[in-house]
Amino acid sequence: MWTTTTTFELFAEENHHPLFNFPRMYRAYLTCRRTKRNTPSALAFEVDYEEYLLKLIAELREKRYQPATSICFYTRKPKAREIFAAAFRDRIVHHLVYQAIAPEWERIFIYHSYACRPQKGTHPAANSLQSFLRKVTLNGARRAYFFKMDIRNFFMSIDRRKLFEMLKKRCRNPDLLWLLNVIVFMIPRKTLNCRIGVDCGATCRITNRCLTRRLSAACPSAISPVSFLPTSI
Repeated sequence: MWTTTTTFELFAEENHHPLFNFPRMYRAYLTCRRTKRNTPSALAFEVDYEEYLLKLIAELREKRYQPATSICFYTRKPKAREIFAAAFRDRIVHHLVYQAIAPEWERIFIYHSYACRPQKGTHPAANSLQSFLRKVTLNGARRAYFFKMDIRNFFMSIDRRKLFEMLKKRCRNPDLLWLLNVIVFMIPRKTLNCRIGVDCGATCRITNRCLTRRLSAACPSAISPVSFLPTSI
């Protein structure tokens, strides 16, 4: 009788660590790969992904992990800005961190916060917006107004020390705290301020909601309990 050895069984000896283990890393890899599979960096990683993941696990367990230099590019949509994107292997680590810290923070986010959350996203946000519009305008029978807010240069103006102290309060795992410290204080390029500014990534997207959650919680009561919709936080 033929039996199939799964990847998880094959690397069972790597699974005893509560955070840096193969099943967790593999799930983070699959999540990261989902929207990046046809990029050159993702394709190069996929050629020998099991070996690369095991090396990444070893670096994390031995606390030798250091993020690579970020990739810098310029975009004009939705507005002109400079973006620092992490290397593919670092994106996997970001997703690993996201999976570890998200449950703790999800409990305190307001319901109508749609970015980078399970069962949320663009389409549910658009549906909520349409519902708000119908309710506020009485199905188009009266005029309504909207107020759009944006934080200028948000990612590149984040104070790393304040961000880390905020994350530290809700992190009880010393290994996770060490990794958060490595990621938060990683400098995308040498010319940047060592204290201000972070690059973009899965970790960054959840930390931006952590930083702005008080604003998200305060706005509904200050504006209207049925008409506040944070589209990016």
